[in-house]
Amino acid sequence: MISGPVWSGKTEVIEGHLNSAEGSKFNKNGNLVVVKHPLDDPNSPDKIGNHEVRCLDDSDEIARLVSEDTRVVIIAGISHYGPDMVELVDALVRANRNVIASGLNLDTHGKPYGIMSDLMALADDVVLAKAICNQGFCRVEEANRNRPSEKVCARR
Repeated sequence: MISGPVWSGKTEVIEGHLNSAEGSKFNKNGNLVVVKHPLDDPNSPDKIGNHEVRCLDDSDEIARLVSEDTRVVIIAGISHYGPDMVELVDALVRANRNVIASGLNLDTHGKPYGIMSDLMALADDVVLAKAICNQGFCRVEEANRNRPSEKVCARR
């Protein structure tokens, strides 16, 4: 699980996994499913870097993409999905599939964003990505909270 505020490099981590899968020829025969939520990057809904991805907002549609051959499921913007996504991720990992996901961690008030606390509880590993706060008075502070389309430091 890669968690953090907007513009903290979460997508770049996912892109690195996709680059590795492509370079190693892992992405074949349906063993890799890659999706992202439409709210994750509205400017580029069907791409992560140079990689074509499925843009879906329904966890049932994602479940239908998973086949017997699927070994890894990558989901960008997972925090935007509803509670049924937690059930899907739980089912995937119980079925011995790897899930790599990225999502927002905290809201403006420092509370878990959406379903992230439940997803992080399922995760074997959580990477906390940080960004630089965009408030003029503290550009050196690490940002770890979210407002719509901006990042905010922990002091606010």
